[in-house]
Amino acid sequence: MLFQATQQSYGLPATEVLEVIPRVSLRSVAGAPFWLAGLGNVRGQIVPVVDLAARLAERPAAAALSSRIALVRRAGPGSPLVGLLAERMTGTAQVAAQQAFRTLTLPHAPYLGEVFLEDGRMIQLIRPNDLLGEDIEHLLFGEGSP
Repeated sequence: MLFQATQQSYGLPATEVLEVIPRVSLRSVAGAPFWLAGLGNVRGQIVPVVDLAARLAERPAAAALSSRIALVRRAGPGSPLVGLLAERMTGTAQVAAQQAFRTLTLPHAPYLGEVFLEDGRMIQLIRPNDLLGEDIEHLLFGEGSP
């Protein structure tokens, strides 16, 4: 799943995205970190939504028609859903492992993965499990989260 934050292109592994939904109305959470866009109602289930533009570019995602929410599970089947809000989430790309360029490993950003070329533009892979580390999972779901 391809998306943008500022003028940079990123991708989420399609194998980790359960579903992509339109941006829903979000309830803000007082005192929450700036990257928590809020809580959404997804078919009767309350889902925390992380703003990828805020995490990657330190500014909130634009309220555009092309903004979407990718639903993922951090810990696998049965774990709570998390929404990842992204701008211009409108396409996909199929990339072979040999096309990916391994980038720097940054301790403060372990979620930044490989970079690959798609139609002449560089796209960096975002690893949701690393983006939603234990500290974030604890914040979103509290004590004893899976």
